[in-house]
Amino acid sequence: MIPEEPSGLAEAILELRSNTEACIQFESKPNLSSFWMSKAAKAFKIAHEEAVKKLLPFGTTYLYEQGFSTLMNIKTKNRNRLNAEDCIKIALTSKSPNFEAIVSNMKQHHFSKT
Repeated sequence: MIPEEPSGLAEAILELRSNTEACIQFESKPNLSSFWMSKAAKAFKIAHEEAVKKLLPFGTTYLYEQGFSTLMNIKTKNRNRLNAEDCIKIALTSKSPNFEAIVSNMKQHHFSKT
C-alpha cells in the first residue's frame, strides 16, 4: 500500500525550491539531514515534517546497524515471507510491556466438548 501524500506537500516543496535563502542553506549543508534540521527548512513545516520522517528514522549508525541485525534475525530462511514491520517495531522499542495488566485484562476461553 502506498501512503497518501500529505495535503500541501507539493506546494511546500515548490515554495521551498523558489526560496533563495533556503537554496543557499541547502548548498552550504554537508548532507540532507543537516539541511532538513536547519531553520530555513523548518520554515516549510509540511515538507520539513515529511523529510524528517523519511530521513531520520535512526538516530545513529549504531541504531541503524542494530535495526538491520534485528531484521536479519527475524527474517530467517524459514520465515522469509513474513511481513516484519510490526516485529521490528516490537524488537527495537525500549519500552517493556506491563504483563500484569495484559494478563489481568485477558478473558478466559471456554471450550465446549461437542
